[in-house]
Amino acid sequence: MHYTSMYNSPVGEILLAADDTGVVGVWFKDEKYMPIAWIGKTSRKKRRS
Repeated sequence: MHYTSMYNSPVGEILLAADDTGVVGVWFKDEKYMPIAWIGKTSRKKRRS
């Protein structure tokens, strides 16, 4: 199962991705290699402000 969360940091929005074993990725919003396919297609999404 994959989990994602958008985090509003002082340097911009960050996408955090994890699975059942731990963190699998960290990307800044609109980063060139951000995995767009993961957004909205994960098992659970939580949004932090």
